[in-house]
Amino acid sequence: MKLYLEPTPEQLRSARSWLGWNLDDAAEATGVNRGTISRIEQELSQGTRDTIKRLATAYADAGIWLDENQITYVEPELVAL
Repeated sequence: MKLYLEPTPEQLRSARSWLGWNLDDAAEATGVNRGTISRIEQELSQGTRDTIKRLATAYADAGIWLDENQITYVEPELVAL
């Protein structure tokens, strides 16, 4: 699967929620400040391409794949295959 780097704020928020992560969990997993994540999810900021890539990569590593039409859960042990 190709990493999708144009997720919507709603997709990012849904992916985090699906994982059961709060903002602190997402910040720890991505290295992105929790306030930045919150602003992106609330559409108060677009975030840089690097920030979006860090979020999408962390969610993908945890099994949540984002694309332009859907969010897919993949067992994390299968992601490495």
